[in-house]
Amino acid sequence: MILLFAANPHQTKANDKVKIYTSLKQALKHPERVHVLDLRGQKLDSLPKEIGLMINLEVLLLNPKLRNLLFYPRSWKYKLGFKHLPAGGFAHLQGRRAGIYFYFNNLSEFPPEICNLKNLKLINICNSGIDGADWTMKLKENNPDAIILTSNVKDWKEYEKEYEKAKVVYLKFGIDN
Repeated sequence: MILLFAANPHQTKANDKVKIYTSLKQALKHPERVHVLDLRGQKLDSLPKEIGLMINLEVLLLNPKLRNLLFYPRSWKYKLGFKHLPAGGFAHLQGRRAGIYFYFNNLSEFPPEICNLKNLKLINICNSGIDGADWTMKLKENNPDAIILTSNVKDWKEYEKEYEKAKVVYLKFGIDN
């Protein structure tokens, strides 16, 4: 007996993993293939307008990236302002940070083309240098269902709800947050 199944070519299987692009240069080579662009902590000061070509972009991450000092040479730890503790490990000179630090982006503006990305489900611009209040309104005009995480929090309960929605998107795409 022969069974034939009609499959939608655009339907993804549960075990298909979406590629997470972490290089803007690589993502711009085939912008139509990009669904997740993780540019966390890449010390960016601008984004190119070509990001608007990523018509299938669903997740854009621009927030800080956590780094763990345990894997870096001792000389870097001193250079970054950490001191060695007598019992072992490192502490930050400005307080208790348990051997961790962040890489940040330093963006001042978005290219307006980002507002036209209709498939955008999540954008995280916390501590990226972007004015979250201004861009939230612009992004919500074309994409009212998008989850926008910013540093400009006025209502923490509302932020917690948005963050819970964001965690679902992180899990869906297999993103470490």
